[in-house]
Amino acid sequence: MNTKTTIDPNNLNMNEEIEVENMSGIATYFSRRATGGIAGDVCLEPYGKAMLDRKEVFAQAYSGNKSFIGIDGKGNHASFIINDTPTRIKLGLESADGAHKQFVVTKDYTAGYS
Repeated sequence: MNTKTTIDPNNLNMNEEIEVENMSGIATYFSRRATGGIAGDVCLEPYGKAMLDRKEVFAQAYSGNKSFIGIDGKGNHASFIINDTPTRIKLGLESADGAHKQFVVTKDYTAGYS
């Protein structure tokens, strides 16, 4: 996960591709939102990664896709991790000062299970 950044979260290139990682053990599909759904579906394989343009990530988050924003809308227990700190900050998934970090369930940690 990218923890250092010099990119201003308030001045992001929405066409830039960023990495999204599936932290769950199942393939997860979703329809593209930034293109009105006409560009097809995206599949993230178990523990796989994909490059998506930032506007698609924002569209998924703003449409309430819990894989991106978690169970509380703040990124907790999301099954995807957005590997771009400025995007996570702009979406409110973590804070710029580091006081709030996104909690993501990983293959090494499953909430409530050991």
